[in-house]
Amino acid sequence: MVLTIFDLILTPIYLLIIFFISGYVQEKHVRKNPLYKWYTKGLFAKLGGAIALCLIYQFYYTGGDTVNYFLTSKAFSNMMWKDIGVFFEIMGGDNSAEIRSHFDNDTGYPEFSGKVEVYVSRLLVPLVFLGAHSFIVTAMLLAWICYTGVWRLFLLFNEQFPTLQKELSISMLFIPSVVFWGSGLLKDTITLSAIGWYTYYFYRFFIQKKYRFSGATYILLSSYLLISIKAYIFFALIPGSIVWLSNERLRNVRNKIMRVTLGPFFIVGGIAMGVFILTKMGDVLGVYAIDKVLD
Repeated sequence: MVLTIFDLILTPIYLLIIFFISGYVQEKHVRKNPLYKWYTKGLFAKLGGAIALCLIYQFYYTGGDTVNYFLTSKAFSNMMWKDIGVFFEIMGGDNSAEIRSHFDNDTGYPEFSGKVEVYVSRLLVPLVFLGAHSFIVTAMLLAWICYTGVWRLFLLFNEQFPTLQKELSISMLFIPSVVFWGSGLLKDTITLSAIGWYTYYFYRFFIQKKYRFSGATYILLSSYLLISIKAYIFFALIPGSIVWLSNERLRNVRNKIMRVTLGPFFIVGGIAMGVFILTKMGDVLGVYAIDKVLD
């Protein structure tokens, strides 16, 4: 059982800390942006989803991916106290049999050996440290961090459709299945947040033409996370992003007849360009190349 007495003790303490900080963030921004009235409500829903996922995987499934991610990350973090050199090799990406032979009953054993699963487990190691090796607290910290991407996407969609604030809040912040499966120690939690960051800064950088280093950094980082964890999501985003950009450029054409005439060419051209870019990225992406993913 991964749940211990420390989960019961630490969970309310960390919840109070998160609620205090998130309340401050909401109070700071709500006067300038009324959308922030949804901020803590959405966050509380996400934290609730993270806790619910932990409890269901512990008591109903009695194990599973979210438990295995925690146990693998915990074993990695424990290695720091046994052999810090091996720990840094693990965090650097070494997943060889020789490295895995260093684990014992004191450190615990990694439950995963797959490349993607081990990568995600390494990402969780800092949260295991911060969460004092608590299963629920680690899940809450991941949900809190990943909520930032969901929130950015919520702000962007409200910017595009300001009359649909309530509908967007329900569909993006409170849909039970999304809250449940997109909040715990799972790949989906990270990729959902990465989609939010990618979309938000793609719009700011390419469509609004706010060419800032931070924007480019967020786009590259979120793209890297998607490619590393679920590459097919990245492949789905690229053509759509190019069509979106093409459509925004088409809006700048003032002549209505010209817009109608050029519209289909922009859409087809955008899709073709997206496929071309993905195909050419094959050498860079290696095992994540589009033809290999589709196989």
